[in-house]
Amino acid sequence: MPGHADVGIERALLGAILAYPGALSDVLAEVPDLMPNDFFMEGHRRIWAAMQIIGDNVDLVTVAGAMGTCADVGIGYLAELTDASGTSVNVGFYARKIRDFSVKRKLSEIAKKIDMISEDLGITADDALDRAVDSIQAIRFGTMGSGGLNRLGVSEISESMKTIEGRAQGKIKSSVIPTGFTDIDKMIGGCQPADLVILAGRPSMGKTAMSLALIVNATLSQWRESGRGQVTTDVAFFSLEMSREQIFFRLLSMLSGIDSAMVRSGEGLQPADFGGLSGAAEYIQRAGIWIDDSAAQTEAEVTRKAKRLQSQLAREGRSIGLVVVDYLQLMRSTRRHERKDLEVGEIGGALKALAKSLNTCVVALSQLNRQVESRTDKRPLLSDLRESGALEQDADVVAMIYRPGYYSGDTRDNGCEIIVRKNRNGPTGTCRLFVDLPTGKFRTAQKW
Repeated sequence: MPGHADVGIERALLGAILAYPGALSDVLAEVPDLMPNDFFMEGHRRIWAAMQIIGDNVDLVTVAGAMGTCADVGIGYLAELTDASGTSVNVGFYARKIRDFSVKRKLSEIAKKIDMISEDLGITADDALDRAVDSIQAIRFGTMGSGGLNRLGVSEISESMKTIEGRAQGKIKSSVIPTGFTDIDKMIGGCQPADLVILAGRPSMGKTAMSLALIVNATLSQWRESGRGQVTTDVAFFSLEMSREQIFFRLLSMLSGIDSAMVRSGEGLQPADFGGLSGAAEYIQRAGIWIDDSAAQTEAEVTRKAKRLQSQLAREGRSIGLVVVDYLQLMRSTRRHERKDLEVGEIGGALKALAKSLNTCVVALSQLNRQVESRTDKRPLLSDLRESGALEQDADVVAMIYRPGYYSGDTRDNGCEIIVRKNRNGPTGTCRLFVDLPTGKFRTAQKW
């Protein structure tokens, strides 16, 4: 038996559950993510998988029936486990030890793979590092070896139903990040975990301003709810176009309500304005807003940095609730492509994969083709996505920004339409907002 396994503990755990069926719920409460492949013996994996399916009605007969006829694990072996069972008091300890041994075995496997990768002269150092980090992250977030088809077990379904009930009663906080705009939240359900949202528009429509509004609203809602200025869900902003200072100035203007031109130049600011600016700066400092302004990043670099931040935050009991990329066409692919649309399509697929792996919402800003300018009705369509490639397929939501006043030349018309052209899990339609151009602040339109 290897150093990273203890078959005796596995037998004690399974035997205790067979002897004391109520012990199964204690195990799931202690180690809810204990999986069949965490057990060292193949037979023990089958037994645990059967127990997960059966749930509260675990006994010799039900487990044997769920497993079917099996040469190495029959009812005789199950009876042996029952006779040699540990006490139900220790099942939590047994489960933790099995999980610990499993993680150590996987780390040993990864160490061997990393050694092989380091000797491969055909890949770059960055690619080798990405593979190593991804392998370790897979253990941390429980995704290693969990691919393939897996039946939804009783315990899994039961926990999901409890989560739904808890959210309905307000006892469990939803992981959805609100956009802060009632009509948009009603239409798309907020920024949903694992969703890729494409926010598209022509230049000067307000894409960056809207993305910053999403960031502010995402963190501000937590700030207010906590009552103590605590934010447990952070935001990662990858800006390929603007510098950190420019983004900071725009956030200051949006939060303080002071003209962005005055914030940038300092001209025209009154002594009373600095109180608002100081308050906005203090909020930004505490809000958990992470900015990377590196130019021409690849999808692999964005993925690696986001996963590294997620790992760092997890140690502090925090997580990334929203990832924003501004903007998609400025990113580069790690592979060469003959056409830009193929490259953008691959980047979009990588961002969708990032959203799923982190279980967080990724908002990617995108440019639109110039053909929209030649139409009488300049409201953008899905076909206007620039170098769209597979973006329409990968995105869960495609929202487009349209400001009538930009085309009419009427500076008094500050209306803005957020046109949802694709919504995988809900309706499409138009939400109307008002934007204060000097500060870039959006609000629900009261008059239209």
